[in-house]
Amino acid sequence: MPNLDAEITRQLVQHFRVEAAAYQRQWTLSLGIGCGGAAIALISLAANLPDPNFAFRLFAPSLWIFLVGIASAAASLPVAALRSTNIGVHFSEAFNREQFQSATRAMPEFITAPKSLGEEMNAPRNKLIEKGNRAHDRAEKAWRMRDLWGVILTGLLGIAAAAFLVGVALPLAHISNGGLLAPSEKAHAAPVEAKQ
Repeated sequence: MPNLDAEITRQLVQHFRVEAAAYQRQWTLSLGIGCGGAAIALISLAANLPDPNFAFRLFAPSLWIFLVGIASAAASLPVAALRSTNIGVHFSEAFNREQFQSATRAMPEFITAPKSLGEEMNAPRNKLIEKGNRAHDRAEKAWRMRDLWGVILTGLLGIAAAAFLVGVALPLAHISNGGLLAPSEKAHAAPVEAKQ
């Protein structure tokens, strides 16, 4: 019965890990496509306004922000791959460590009066212990790298999300505060020359 419970739990954990990875990919793609689509929409809007140069200058900060969002979303994909690679390395090396430790436990440790004789007899066991320790070090290093890549991934996705929100908010704030998308008629009027 405990083996059945362990297998069901393992399958549930695997299912939710796959589901979480799918959601993260969708989120990453949504951020990249959202920033790219918003930039295209602003460019299209600016090109169709009466004074495109004015509109492009007005939308330039948002366009740069969207570019940062696209770059961050794109950079998060290889970072996510590196994070997953390090998770795989960790579990692989942890398995190797357990194999070396099991083999070590199966071998008797020889304790002899002349210590050199015991060292010779324990040489194969000591090699297994050394291999197990190296596997442990590699497993721990991979886990630390996984943590580092996870922080970088979270930061990149946070930057992409913030870029999308700020890039959309800037033009909306401009319009909401009475800003114009084209220069006012007063700006086009001929300047009055002072009489001499």
